This record gives sequence, C-alpha cells and structure tokens, in this order.
Amino acid sequence: MTMPRGVSRAIYVGNGQAADFPFLFKVWDADQLSVLITAPDGTSSPAQGWTAELDESGGTVRYLHQGQPLPSGWKLAIIRNMPFTQEVNLISGSRFDPEVIETALDVATAERQQLLERLGRAVVLDAASEQTPQELLAEIRNARDTSTFSATNAAASANAANDSARAGAQSASLATEQREAACLCAQEAKAARDVALLQTETVNTLMATELGKVNALLAANRTDQQAAITAARAWSEKAADVPVEYDAEGQALYSARHWAEHAQKIAIEPPTPERRGAIRVGSGLHLENQDMLAADVATS
Repeated sequence: MTMPRGVSRAIYVGNGQAADFPFLFKVWDADQLSVLITAPDGTSSPAQGWTAELDESGGTVRYLHQGQPLPSGWKLAIIRNMPFTQEVNLISGSRFDPEVIETALDVATAERQQLLERLGRAVVLDAASEQTPQELLAEIRNARDTSTFSATNAAASANAANDSARAGAQSASLATEQREAACLCAQEAKAARDVALLQTETVNTLMATELGKVNALLAANRTDQQAAITAARAWSEKAADVPVEYDAEGQALYSARHWAEHAQKIAIEPPTPERRGAIRVGSGLHLENQDMLAADVATS
C-alpha cells in the first residue's frame, strides 16, 4: 500500500458521552499506539485500560475514564508509538516478496511521519542560528524563572494593594463615623446655643421688667422725699426753732430747721453714681442721665 503524507495524531475533547475515538493513520499493531489523557489543570498522563480496533486506514480507540465516558474538560490524544526496529532480512540470490518490501517501506514511512509530527511540536532553531539547543533551553528556563519571580512580585504587590485598599476603606469608614459624630456635636451645640439665646432673651425681658419696677419705686421715693422735705420746711418756718444742742462755735444743732435745711440740701444736690436717693446702686447697674437705673443687655 502507499503511505500518503498525513497526520500521526488525533485529539479529542471529552463531552461526558463519547467513549469511542477514531484515528486516521496506519499502524500494524495496537502496541504501535500511545494514548494520553490531559486533566483540566493541564497535567497529562498515559491512559489506562484502553483498547483498539485496527483497519487499513487507522482504527478506533475505546476508552472509559474510571468506568465512565471522558468527562467535559478532559482531553484525549492518540499518537503513533512505532518501535523503530527493522526486522526484514533480505537474502542475496533469493526471491524477494514485494509485499514484504512494501510493508517494510510503509513501516519506515510511518516512523518518519511519527518523527515529523513530533518535530512539528518541538522548538526548532533558525537555520542561520549559531545558538545551541542547550543555550536556547537555558534562555527559556531563565525567562520562565524571571516571569515566575515577576509574577510572585506582582502577586505580592497586588496583595499589598488589597491591604492598602482595605486600610483605606477602614479609614474612610472611620472618617465617616467621625464626621457623623462631629455633625451630631454641631447639632447639639446649635441646639444649646438656641436654648441659651432663648434664655438670654427671657433674662433680658425679666431684667427690663424688674428695672422698671425699681425705677418706679425710685420715682415714688423721690416724690415722697420732696413732699416730706417741703412739709418739713414749711413746719420749720412756722414752728419755733428750738435748738437741742449747740456746737463749739455756738451754732444750733439738732433743731427742726437745721434738719429741714440739711434735707433740702441733699435733695437739691445731684446724686452720685454709687447712690440714688436712698438706694445703693449694685454691681452691673449704672445710672442714665443721673435719673434712671439701667443694666447691660446680653446680645450673644
């Protein structure tokens, strides 16, 4: 038979239903096949318990994964696994069976196709490259280690960023609580201020009322004083001025006229800031126009 160039590998993805997997490349024995399974995490391993039925163009592999069809997410690969041996012995001077020679050529071609398929999955240097495969492998490993290190640092940075974000969120939450507490304190302070202003207005009103009463008493007191002085003066002018006692210079003391003149003198003189008539001015009060008592009014 002829061996047209073809694939030497068949790949299937599990769906939880299929258990038969055909392949379209020639092998002469099931031992010339290799079946691999790949887990969802990318780990590959040889499949166990598979069987194969062969035909002229390939065949079919039957495989059950732990007694069940291959699950979703798993992969199955069927590849050639030729022994790379040459068992045809041609003796000079004897007849050569064309089928034996053709089969040997087919086996050799299958081996080359297997190598070609595997080579197609290999990393190949450029034809003009002066680098050895070992040097390329070292570069790949260094790049892998560097990327792993970078990934580790990136993960650490991401963790640090997450920690910072959490700390920032906690700080923001604390700031919000403090702001709300400050707003509450401000509201309480405003309420206290409003109460204080209301109390101040009440005190001012009460003080104005009481000052009005005091000034009314003072006015009445002045009227009484003036009436008493006028009556005393009139009485002293009509009555005999009989001294009770005399001073060292012979002036009359303690007579009715003496007291009337003294009272009139006091009434005529302007009152001092400390005394208004018969009432002493207390702390926080003052005289206005030498006539009325007044006090400072609370404004704040």
